[in-house]
Amino acid sequence: MHTTQQSQMDATRVVAGAKSDNASSGRRTVRRIYLYAISGIALAISSIAIMNLLGLVIDLVLRNITGHSWIQDASGWERERLSLFIPLLVIAGAIWWFHWRQVRRDRHGPFGEVERRSRIRAVYLTVVLAYSLLTTIPSLTWMLPVIFERLFGRELEPFERNDIVTNLAAVGTVAGIWIFHWRTRANDVRGGPLDGIAVWLPRAYYYAVAALGAILLMFGASRVISVAGKAIIGSGESGKWWDSPLASGLSLAIAGGVYWGIHWVHSVRLLRGDAWWAVSERHSRLRPIYLVGLLVLAVVLTVIYIINGVEHAIWEALASTRESSTSAKVREILGPPLTAIPFIALWLYHRQRLFTEAQTHGGAARVGTMQRIYSYALMAVGLLFSGLGLIGLLWLVNLWVAGSADAATFGMGGWRGQLALAAATTATGAAVLVWHANQTIRRTAIAPNVEVASTERRVYLFGAIGLGLVPLVIGLAMLIYQFMQRVLNVEGAGSLATDISGPLAIVVVAGGISAFHGVILRREMEAQPPEVGTQGPAIVTEPLLPPARMVAIISGPAGANLADLLSELQGQLPPGYTISPVEDRATDNAVSERDGTAADREPVQ
Repeated sequence: MHTTQQSQMDATRVVAGAKSDNASSGRRTVRRIYLYAISGIALAISSIAIMNLLGLVIDLVLRNITGHSWIQDASGWERERLSLFIPLLVIAGAIWWFHWRQVRRDRHGPFGEVERRSRIRAVYLTVVLAYSLLTTIPSLTWMLPVIFERLFGRELEPFERNDIVTNLAAVGTVAGIWIFHWRTRANDVRGGPLDGIAVWLPRAYYYAVAALGAILLMFGASRVISVAGKAIIGSGESGKWWDSPLASGLSLAIAGGVYWGIHWVHSVRLLRGDAWWAVSERHSRLRPIYLVGLLVLAVVLTVIYIINGVEHAIWEALASTRESSTSAKVREILGPPLTAIPFIALWLYHRQRLFTEAQTHGGAARVGTMQRIYSYALMAVGLLFSGLGLIGLLWLVNLWVAGSADAATFGMGGWRGQLALAAATTATGAAVLVWHANQTIRRTAIAPNVEVASTERRVYLFGAIGLGLVPLVIGLAMLIYQFMQRVLNVEGAGSLATDISGPLAIVVVAGGISAFHGVILRREMEAQPPEVGTQGPAIVTEPLLPPARMVAIISGPAGANLADLLSELQGQLPPGYTISPVEDRATDNAVSERDGTAADREPVQ
């Protein structure tokens, strides 16, 4: 009887404790949101005050060096700035310090592990890192070109000196904020394993910024190469034509190099060793997405530049009487491929990283998967450009058949210009498509079942069919529209042959792409054995197993609120997992031996 009553009392206490845990967890979540929100707002206000006060210091230093003020403002602006931003910094800084101190106490207190793994903390740190870094892009891309032009000999305007000081202060302030929160995040990572949003959101941040930095770096380097090429071949311009584009290119390259270098080097360092973050990074889906996405973008830009150069070469061959100097012709033909060199380097570097990391961390199977992803992604790029080029060529043929190939139809370049563009697009896109299609053919010859049944191949085939169906529908609608205009005698309708030349080209090419890949897909699907589960519902013959269970004891210092800790841990568990409070018999026995009774002791939570 006593045992039954004790069990009922324990169960009542457990239920009451669980309700208390849920309420406590909710209160702690609200408190956490409040602390991080106020910290962020106070930090933003403080940064404005620091930025303006730092600008005053920079102006004072430059004034002593150059002998004149750099900030252009009304008389007495120094005293006005001090009187406004010192109180603002004191008030906002005190608010930030007080709330951030509470955050630090939570991080190093009894619930420090829960705080470190908190989703709210991960979101806050990621947002601050991303926002603070991205706000420096306008400052750097404006300030650095002006500085370079000053180094090249150009005198600065008064407003430019003012903007230099303002942007220097902004970059310095934001850099300090970024470093502080970057170190905070690094300490969280070193504290032990993280999961969920606390892992993938910061990872998405540094891959996104690395991609942005790589793009800026490549465009800047491309612009510098363009200036160098014009200087060697001949620019056809007089004066210091090179100072502004060179300053712009160098600025983009430096800013992009800083962003890409910091975040990409960080991601590479994460792969080293056997720590939890290295294992997590190796199995991350974001990393191959970043590598493949960036190299595909590099391929697209490379193709565009090469098309531009090939177009001018074909145009020169078709219109040899076009009046232009030899240096201009060489510049138009060789300039675009030369400026594509940085994008080619970006493409090849990320291709090498993709396969090397797959071999190092995944073996032959992962290498095969990455090879298929790479090949089919670039086949899609080649298919897109070659399809666009074929539409242009067929459109020209239709216009010639209709007798509408005149200057009014094609504009300033005439039919030669349109033919050059269409032929260059078709040839370049076909080269990319055929080169990588041959790789898939060789893999199919070695392991046909693996290649044909791969998910990557199916994604490509379905994507190619969809890529053709969308313009096919649009082209058919345009054809029907032109015919309906004639049937209904719509005023203003022109020549039917001319008006349907474009839609007809779209229908033929897009329909051909969809049909070709559809035939391949159907043949391969018919050759494959039926997948498991397609012959009817599966019958479960094995008995259902009970859920896996493990008993663990949570202990802490005297007076620790284990109920709150348990509630916090419950909120961090993945779906399908639970933590239930149980009675600690071993501890009860120890207390019984020490105190002589355990009848009135509450179960350990």
